[in-house]
Amino acid sequence: MRKDDLPGDGSKLERTEGNPELKEPFQLAIDTIPGLVWSAQPDGHIDFLNQRWRDYTGMTLAEACGWGWQAAIPPEDLAGLMEYWKGVLASGAPGETEARLRGADGVNRWFLFRAVPLYDEAGKLIKWYGTNTDIQDRKWAEALLAGEKRILEMISRWEPVPVLMETLCHVVEEISEEIICSILLLDEKGVRLTLGAAPSLPSSYTGELKGLLDSYEAGPCARAASLMKPVIIADVLEDEPSVFFRELAVKHGLRACWTTPVFSSSGQVLGTFALYSRIPSLPSAQQERMIGQMSHLAAVAIERSQEQEKLKRSEAYLARAQSLSSTGSFCWNVSTQEMVWSDETYRICEVDRSVTPTGELTRDLIHPEDVGLFFQMLSGHETDYRFECRLRLPSGKIKHLQVDGAAVENEQGQRVEWIGNFMDITARKLADEALRASEHLARGQLNALKKTLDALSQESEPDHFLAHVLGTLTEEMEAHSVSVWEMNPTVGQVELVANFEDSRIQLPAKLEPPRSKAANEPRDHPVWTEFFREGKHCVVGMLDADPPMVRLEDGQNTDAHHWYGDQISDPQVGASIKRLAELGIITTLCVPLLLAGKVTGLVSIRFQQRRTFRREEVELTRALTHHVMLAVYWMRLSRQSRETAVVAERNRMARDIHDTLAQGFTGVIVQLEAAEDAKSKGLYDNVDHHIQRARELARESLKEARRSVQALRPQALEERSLPEALEALSQKMTFGTPMRVSFVLEGNPRPLPAECEGNLLRISQEALTNAVRHAQAGEFIIRLSFTPQRVTLELSDDGSGFDPAAKSDGFGLLGIRERVEAMGGELALISRPGHGTVHLISLPLSSASSSLL
Repeated sequence: MRKDDLPGDGSKLERTEGNPELKEPFQLAIDTIPGLVWSAQPDGHIDFLNQRWRDYTGMTLAEACGWGWQAAIPPEDLAGLMEYWKGVLASGAPGETEARLRGADGVNRWFLFRAVPLYDEAGKLIKWYGTNTDIQDRKWAEALLAGEKRILEMISRWEPVPVLMETLCHVVEEISEEIICSILLLDEKGVRLTLGAAPSLPSSYTGELKGLLDSYEAGPCARAASLMKPVIIADVLEDEPSVFFRELAVKHGLRACWTTPVFSSSGQVLGTFALYSRIPSLPSAQQERMIGQMSHLAAVAIERSQEQEKLKRSEAYLARAQSLSSTGSFCWNVSTQEMVWSDETYRICEVDRSVTPTGELTRDLIHPEDVGLFFQMLSGHETDYRFECRLRLPSGKIKHLQVDGAAVENEQGQRVEWIGNFMDITARKLADEALRASEHLARGQLNALKKTLDALSQESEPDHFLAHVLGTLTEEMEAHSVSVWEMNPTVGQVELVANFEDSRIQLPAKLEPPRSKAANEPRDHPVWTEFFREGKHCVVGMLDADPPMVRLEDGQNTDAHHWYGDQISDPQVGASIKRLAELGIITTLCVPLLLAGKVTGLVSIRFQQRRTFRREEVELTRALTHHVMLAVYWMRLSRQSRETAVVAERNRMARDIHDTLAQGFTGVIVQLEAAEDAKSKGLYDNVDHHIQRARELARESLKEARRSVQALRPQALEERSLPEALEALSQKMTFGTPMRVSFVLEGNPRPLPAECEGNLLRISQEALTNAVRHAQAGEFIIRLSFTPQRVTLELSDDGSGFDPAAKSDGFGLLGIRERVEAMGGELALISRPGHGTVHLISLPLSSASSSLL
């Protein structure tokens, strides 16, 4: 640094000594700035230290100037600091290093020492200026992190507990000077504390304490274990009730003790963790955090060691390991043909433990198509092998196995036996199949939803919209035809609403009179009565049976019963069955129509071949049937009124369909893609997790669709406040994706009207869906702010953005605008291609409190 580089007049710092008018304010500024400041002559001789430096060290200016400042440096740091300072002086270049500086209270703290040279116009070094910056907190955090890493590495290597405990004490004592650490362990009976580690406590102290550790009066550690809470003794002489411990501690120079119980993962006391100080004091905030972190590490080490010892002592250690991995072992003697199975092999093969395994038994258990492969691998020339095969158990159950093994040879190179293991990979195989089935289901749901939304946005006639929905249902299920029936509670009959056949919809007014008559609801029927009362299960009809039969599709292959029971002689029933037979219908699937949890009718899906239905197919039909319910509901509203009320209700339904099922299916697809990625990487546990998450999202979307039909507020707001629901929504929709989501709450949240909270939740859901599905965003921020006058919701992402002025065919932005207008709020949309998108919704609280009531 040159004098010209100084602010203002480059010689101002030099001239303050000779100019009293300048010196006083400048001196005051240097002395009061929040830092330790000093200056030195070109040879390193200190000629000034500001007041804060002197206050911190407790030294006078006369004592510290020159080289007297070295008295404030701990001896173990001084040599290195002086060597570095001399190197900086010799180089004439700026420098910085770290060292400890002793305070007036005798406590050493870490500081960052910085020095910069000052040159005159001729390039001559004329001065050094420097600062000392307190970095104690940073050094503490670094040391604590390094200590934790060291302990965790030792735990992972199964180091003995005594070594771990002693190392942990040393780590604590290195981090916090003047502190002594001890760890006491609770014995197996849970009644007595024993010494775990206390490397810096004198043996005379720990020796006298033995035998009294199980007594409440023995001291703070015994009380902490007994009370199951921390005990803080700031001054042993004043605060310690135990006379014995007080006298023992003072005798050994211990004046303060801070101890906490060490808890297991199940909440049981494992021991105590204590810090001692030789001066009366309370723990600092840093020391309190360290106690919490280190006691947790001690718990992990103790629990893991205890578990290891239990496993080593257990005779079933190997069996336990095999059971955990679903892996069984076997040995086959080539000459005697004797076989030995482990317990887990018996369990996998579902064979009683008393049965002696033989080659014949093994052949009978292996699937006929895989027997040749199994024995070919064992009789081949390879000494090591791995292959997959199937078991076909006597119960008919199929299991998939991965077989690994090796040949054992004698000294002459002859094979004497085969050893290997079976790993049950059935779950993995089923996960693969479930992934394919779930992907098919999700694609079908998404395709159906797209077609439904397209029809809803384009069709002005409810009849045509219903035709689109029924056509989509027929196509997705590969069915022959579909009919819709509604319950007439007045007469206790189901009446035909619509029939979709040959790509055309037929309404009752257009059908022939015999076909439009209502069918009676069967009374006291083992299938139909349950169907109309509960609506939990679909009904499968089998028309190729004689007589036609029906059964509940509940996944349990329930018994079949006559179609109409004692009403089989009803001419109307006979005519209906005859007509279906003429159409070649063999199987029907009846799905309940639900409104407010009550069965209001059914959808009958007809097939010209014998069908069995997977659970995914049934769930798909139930989801699509809700579209039918929406279409029928809309058609009924349309018949009642062609005015604006119908338009408003249609928009509400469209928004709710869009905001529930569409976003839900987006989440399903995200999870399925994550499952595919996990499968490709061999992470089969993750595959199961993602598939399960996809199922949960599909069910949640189905539940929200039901609530939409019932005009109920979202389920998330029934169980949570708006801030909690928004945060949960962000985590749920981005689980398994690389997107980072942040939720920020500002101000004091207050309850809003139900419709207002529902609208804000749906708006957030739409914006987040667009960020995930279209914008390829990496980060999404939800900011909810409350002020006395307004509530503001800001939704921002760093995605691809778009031109808000451009024409859009999507329904999402229109739905957002309509919701904001309904709340009497304001919407600001900020976006441009390549620069992300920001939705800003501002709602006056007076509007939120009154206009939506």
